[in-house]
Amino acid sequence: MKNFAKTFILGLTVVTFAASCGSETTTDNNQTFTIENPDEVRAAGMKEDFMGKTVTLNQADVITISQSAADAENEDAAIALNIRNSMLAADKEAQLLEVNFSASDEPVENGMYVFAIDTENEQDLTLEMYDEEGFEMAANNTVSLTSGNNYKALNVEALESGNYIFRLKDDQGRELSKEIEVRNQQ
Repeated sequence: MKNFAKTFILGLTVVTFAASCGSETTTDNNQTFTIENPDEVRAAGMKEDFMGKTVTLNQADVITISQSAADAENEDAAIALNIRNSMLAADKEAQLLEVNFSASDEPVENGMYVFAIDTENEQDLTLEMYDEEGFEMAANNTVSLTSGNNYKALNVEALESGNYIFRLKDDQGRELSKEIEVRNQQ
């Protein structure tokens, strides 16, 4: 099943990349895209509903689920570290990530988990998603933030329906966790 999921993610990435290459336009240093048929390709330049208002997301705001070969090899170490961190949760309370995080509590049904992060400082955060039990990593990526409010979207179309632990960490080990429910149509 893991090999099928990895193959599916790779295929989805290739199709998305190929479909978006023909319609790319560059304006200043922001990349925007024109989507010919939004039903076929979910890419940047899209408008998403976020807590009652419509926000526009550019290519840099869409986070794809990726797990490099090094991540796959170190998955056992990440699992052990996750278990250790869970056991030290009481100590971590003093080490909460210093950002304002906003997201809907509704299940993700459209394949995009849209969230906002308000921060005082420009920073890179590590984004991780684990299955409901916290044992299997479903996503691992880096999120670059500018100072102020940042809207981001995590493409969860390739994930199976279920509950996931969404975690953001900074380079000092401070973190923020949230449980999200994904309801993808199979």
